[in-house]
Amino acid sequence: MSEIGVTVVVEAPLDTVSALRGDRSLVPVGPAISCLPLLAMPTNMPHNAKTLTGWHGRHQPPCEPILAIVAPVTYAVVDKPKYRTSRNQVGKGDDVGTDPATVDLLALCAIKVDKAHVDWSLIAREARSAGNIEGLLAGQIQESSKPATAAREILRDVLPRLDEFRTRAEEEIERAADAGARLVTVLDDDYPSNLKLVPNLPPFLFIRGSIESADTRSVAVVGTRKASPDGIERAGRMARELVKEGVTVISGLARGIDAAAHTSAMENGGRTIAVLGTGILKCYPPENRALAEQITEHGALVSQFWPSSGPARWTFPRRNVVTSGISQGTIVIEASSTSGAKMQARLALEHGKKVFLIKSLVTSQDWAQKYVRERGAIEVSDPDDVMDQLADIDRVDALANQDQMAFEFA
Repeated sequence: MSEIGVTVVVEAPLDTVSALRGDRSLVPVGPAISCLPLLAMPTNMPHNAKTLTGWHGRHQPPCEPILAIVAPVTYAVVDKPKYRTSRNQVGKGDDVGTDPATVDLLALCAIKVDKAHVDWSLIAREARSAGNIEGLLAGQIQESSKPATAAREILRDVLPRLDEFRTRAEEEIERAADAGARLVTVLDDDYPSNLKLVPNLPPFLFIRGSIESADTRSVAVVGTRKASPDGIERAGRMARELVKEGVTVISGLARGIDAAAHTSAMENGGRTIAVLGTGILKCYPPENRALAEQITEHGALVSQFWPSSGPARWTFPRRNVVTSGISQGTIVIEASSTSGAKMQARLALEHGKKVFLIKSLVTSQDWAQKYVRERGAIEVSDPDDVMDQLADIDRVDALANQDQMAFEFA
């Protein structure tokens, strides 16, 4: 017998189906009836319910009874499943079973049908708004958008067989745990408060090292991979002054400015978080592997991707989203008009975060001058100019708990 529960597809009007609710989810699946074995008869059986005998898919005859209700609308009745547990490191040295909702959340992310998938940020927004994923598991999406319309079609077809994607989710969690990483999802209290406040937040993060509440007072220090000696010096100085004031330095583990910011933060006794453009089990660029390991002792490595995912052209723009989202603001040290750091400055402004452009950058780059003149970026010549713009941790946490999707301070 399957250990994951039962899925039964029924046809009934809404008032009849409501009698079946109980602990079961009702998933609209379209006009065609498709029956699976019933392990336990529902209470309050509707008068037009029938039990049949048969088999479907992986269930071979002889089989348990099947429930069918003949009526106009088709729904899937899904019992709450039982789960195998996976090891998931909640803290260094801890080893516990994965929460069923966590497995379900990652299973929704794992869905892929003919190259189509449910938009991950949509999953995160829906889960964050409701505080759970019950609606998603019932095929219900509150948002009105193109991704939401596409997701409804995918979920309608896939939810009755979600178990195959749960298996993928459990394997990924297990793989990360074996490498000493822990998993935090948008459903968890310790999901970073800054990141809760942006609309394109990731549904989950794999983390090596630790993220602390004090890391809410954080700033991203970013810039070009092909940094000049002056750029390296400025990045190091900015990071040094930030950590002296208890500010966590965020960056992307890239060559050049990123590496200089991470290194200076640690050398000056501060904390730093590296947002990866790969899975948590990978390191890019490879020469920064030793730096990455050092960061796990002074902060954290963070990844929004499946653990074994390698670098790709699309992963680095997604990294920039999280680098902006997980911090209160972004400082750009040195960047051309085609740099990924300029992209992050744009994303930060779209997130409602503060964008700080150092004076030498504004002097030398037309795009930086335009950002200051027209888009609200702030020209800075001293780290104190940044400190004055940061919000208290309690205020950020309060905004995050109010479920606001903007990061704006008076």
